[in-house]
This record gives sequence, C-alpha cells and structure tokens, in this order.
Amino acid sequence: MKIKIKGLKVNYKVDGLGSPVVIIHGWGEDSNTVNNLSQMFAQTNTVYTLDLPGFGLSEVPDKSWDIYDYEDLVTKFIKAMNLENVILVGHSMGGAIAICLAYSRLISIKGLFLVDAAGVRNKPNKQNIVNKLKVFLYKVVKFLIKILPLVAKKKEKLLNRMQRKTASADYLAVKGVMRNTFVKVLNNDLQYAMAKVVQPTVLIWGEHDTATPLDEAQIMNGLIRNSKLKIIRGAGHFPFIDKPEEVYEIITKELRRINRGE
Repeated sequence: MKIKIKGLKVNYKVDGLGSPVVIIHGWGEDSNTVNNLSQMFAQTNTVYTLDLPGFGLSEVPDKSWDIYDYEDLVTKFIKAMNLENVILVGHSMGGAIAICLAYSRLISIKGLFLVDAAGVRNKPNKQNIVNKLKVFLYKVVKFLIKILPLVAKKKEKLLNRMQRKTASADYLAVKGVMRNTFVKVLNNDLQYAMAKVVQPTVLIWGEHDTATPLDEAQIMNGLIRNSKLKIIRGAGHFPFIDKPEEVYEIITKELRRINRGE
C-alpha cells in the first residue's frame, strides 16, 4: 500500500489484528528485512511496517535528511493511520528513530522494543577514535587537492580512492542525497533523549553485534530508566534472523508485561 507523506509516496504493509505495533527498519533495509519481527508481533497485534524514504519501494527525498526528518515522517504516518497507544519496534537506525519519537512525545506510545538500536555515538573507545581520524584525513586531503594545482586534474580519482579507504560499505552503497543522509543520521548521538524516555522499553541485542556493539546496549540500558536488556547469545546485528525462536519468546513475554501496564 502507498500513502503520501511530506510530499513523498511511502510504501507500507499491514498485518495481524489487535492493538497497533509500528516497526521501523534500519539503514539499508526495508520492510522485508524485518519480516520476521512483523510475523512475531502479528500473532497478537496489528502490525504496520513502512519503507522509510530512500529505501524499499518508497520514494527518495529530494534533499538529504537527518534522524529528525525521519522521526517527523513516522509521526505523520502514525497520525495519518489514526493510531493510539502504539508499541514502537525499531531495528538499528529504526531504533534511533523510535527513541526520538519517545522523546518528542508527539504521539501516544505504550512501549518500545529496541533491537540492536543506533543512537550512541560519543563514547571514548578505540573504534570511534579511528573513525574520526579517517574522516579528518579525508578532509585534509580534500583541502590539499583544492590548493595544489599539480593534483587538481586528478581530483576525482584521488577523492574516490580516499573514499574507498576511509568510508564504510553502507556509505559507498548509496549515492546522491542518500550519502549526505547517511552522514547526518550516523552522527546523531541520542543519549540526551534516552535519559528522557519514560515508556517501558525492551532492549534486544545480539551478543556479537559489530554494527551497534553490546556496550552501546548497556549504555542505553543505564540511561533508559524503565528498560530491560535481553542479550541473544551467538547472534549478530540481526538477532531476529539469527535466533528467531529466542527473540519471539522474549517478545511474547515482554509484550504481555507491557500490556498489563507493568
């Protein structure tokens, strides 16, 4: 199905019957990626899963977006569907969007399931330092190319070579406005928002996640007051694909608890 929001055609699916659940996928994904999650929640709830703009069958924005643009789109989608007391489920970037939605309080949210969610950026670890050095090096080379006429003719080749060495696979996989969107979304640190989330929150995390490592889940768990951390042993960034039975068991139990108002 399609709906027009913020001037864009947005693709979405509806499944199941019961109180509303909205599932938000991650970067480079679409509604098909989180199909396992949708089927789990559809056993007891009406599940709405959308393709975020720039992904799946939804249109690409005409300018780069940040996490708050995506938050605004999901807010408008939920209001257009006339949904109240929703359960928000967010994977990776979708988890960051869900955190923003809980912080803004523009919609009625009953609870959150954050699955290997993004949103923790400013942490003093070795990988972050390495990433910042790569970005700095790229900017230095870009500046030198501008002021050194001898290398100006080879500008594109040199920049492309630097991008391949310093950029992530996700960045290189997209083009146009989505590249700038990736940078804007990636650089958002939402720890300030996590501290203001009041809804019951379940953190489901793959033990061996390298995209959003387990220490980020522990930071979230410490910041979100009413939260539980469930670690899926042996799973990576997609625990609902790696260990679907374990994830389903957690969802079933915790959904009952949230519905009872505990």
